[in-house]
Amino acid sequence: RSHSRTAPAASSVDAGTLDAATNAAAVSIEDARALVAWLSYDRGVDATALKFSDGYGDKRGVLGVTLGKDVSADDVVLRVPQSVAVTIVDVGGCAIVSGLAEGRAELIGLALWLCAERIKGEASEWAPYVRTLKANPDAPLFWEKEEDFALLKGSPVRGDAEDRARSAVEEFESILAVIKGDPVAYPPDAYEFFTKERFVNALATVCAKATWLPSASCYALVPVLDLIPICGSPVPGVRPPSASDGRVRCGPADYDFESECVILRSTSKAAANSTVLQIDPLQRNNGELFLNNGLVDSTHPGDYLYMTTEIVTSDRLY
Repeated sequence: RSHSRTAPAASSVDAGTLDAATNAAAVSIEDARALVAWLSYDRGVDATALKFSDGYGDKRGVLGVTLGKDVSADDVVLRVPQSVAVTIVDVGGCAIVSGLAEGRAELIGLALWLCAERIKGEASEWAPYVRTLKANPDAPLFWEKEEDFALLKGSPVRGDAEDRARSAVEEFESILAVIKGDPVAYPPDAYEFFTKERFVNALATVCAKATWLPSASCYALVPVLDLIPICGSPVPGVRPPSASDGRVRCGPADYDFESECVILRSTSKAAANSTVLQIDPLQRNNGELFLNNGLVDSTHPGDYLYMTTEIVTSDRLY
C-alpha cells in the first residue's frame, strides 16, 4: 500500500493529566489483551515486549502499559506491520465513506472510517481493534456549553477549543449535505448511522489516537501503539529523561520502509515493569495536547507558549 504525502494538520483534540493516564481510561484490560491476541494469532504481530495491567502504581480503573522485559536504549519496544495500521489508503478502500472523504483532511477521513466500522459491530474485520478506539469523554471537542469553555478562562487555548468544537459540527453538516444532496449515491437508509454525535465522537477518538508518521508523511491509527499514553517531547537537541522515575519514554514512533512496520524504540535503558510512555511526534505543547487528547503532561520537558513580540526600531538589536 502507498501513502499520500501531505503535511500534518495544524493539530487534533485532548483533557486531564498524563499521570492519571486517562488517555487509556476507557479501554479495559480485557479488550487490550483481546486486541493483542487478535494481532498475534490473526495478523502475526508480536507485542510480547509489553504487558497490560489494571492501573498504574496505586491508580486503578485505567489501563497500565509496562515493559515485559529489561531494555536498553534504542531497543525496539513495539513493531506493528503496515498491514494492520489504518491510513487514508484504508479510507479510500471503504466504499461507504470513500466518496465522502475525498478532498477532506486525513483525520476527517479516518473519523469517517471509524464511524463505518463501529456501526458494523462484531461483523467488522477490525472489531477487536475498534473496541479499543474510545475517546476521552472530557475532551474539549465534546464541549457545547459556555460553562464548559469558561473553565479555560484566561487560557490562550480557549479560542482554539471553541473554534475546533464549532468546526467539528460544521464538518458534520458539510458531509451530511453531500449525503442528502445525492440520494442515489448515498441512499438514506444506508447512511442513517451517520449522526452528529457519532461523527464528533469518532473525530475526538481519531484526534487523540492517530499518530503522525514523519517518514511516511501521513497520519495512522496504529493498534497497541495508541494504548500507550503520550508524553511531551523535550526541547530539540535535548535527550528525554531517563527511566529512573520508573517511566521509560519511547519514540517518537515512525514508519520504517525497509521492514514496512511502524516501530517504537526505547530512548534509554529501563527495567522490566517500567511504565511505557510514547513521546509526542508533533512536539506539541500542553495546550495542543489538551486540545487533541483532553490531557496535559504535568512533567512536560519541552512545554512552551506562543507569544507575539516586536522590536522597536531604536533597539540596537533591530
